[in-house]
Amino acid sequence: MKLVNCSRQLSLELRLGEPCYLVLESPREFRTAVTELDASVKEDTEDWILSEGEEILEKSSTAEVIFSPWTIELDGRKIQKALLKRVLQVIGQDENFRIQKILSELQLLLDEAGEEMGCSFDYEAEDISEIIKECNIHFSKEGDVLADLHQYFRVCAEFLKIKLFILIGMRNYFTNGEIETLSREAGYAGSSLLFLENFSDGTEKNIILIDRDLCRVV
Repeated sequence: MKLVNCSRQLSLELRLGEPCYLVLESPREFRTAVTELDASVKEDTEDWILSEGEEILEKSSTAEVIFSPWTIELDGRKIQKALLKRVLQVIGQDENFRIQKILSELQLLLDEAGEEMGCSFDYEAEDISEIIKECNIHFSKEGDVLADLHQYFRVCAEFLKIKLFILIGMRNYFTNGEIETLSREAGYAGSSLLFLENFSDGTEKNIILIDRDLCRVV
């Protein structure tokens, strides 16, 4: 994949399993780039172009900007909807008699409750999907920031088909080894990681660095 910004004459090579870095040392330029890139992903504008081979990708559905590892939401609406859809697909592949047994047990329980209450009432317990929706199915967090981020990448790649995660200013949170692991695991799921930073420690491999004078160094 490639992420291109024509106004800055930038072309970022995004490789699976390998972190890519865009370093803008000027604080003002860094702020501007973050604002532009975030808006471009959300509104799918053409100032930043994401492509795979000859195909131009729709950024709003294939890329995500993350400002902090503590703000990721495994229980977000899109993920919840995709998870429920997948669960219902799996259940739908099951033997029908198991579903009918669950519904029959539920109907029996409701009938017994009505008898004990001394009254009759109507209910609808014939659609297993409606029952599953009320179970509040959601992904559980691991409790560790690194593990949660890893799980988030995997879930978003598998369920939402996210191909690019853009991480803003996250070098301070993780070691180089942890970043390599995150990139590798994201690559297994089919996604690339782009780190947008305003400093470099000199160890990055796939990097474009623009200094404070807006001159491209590497």
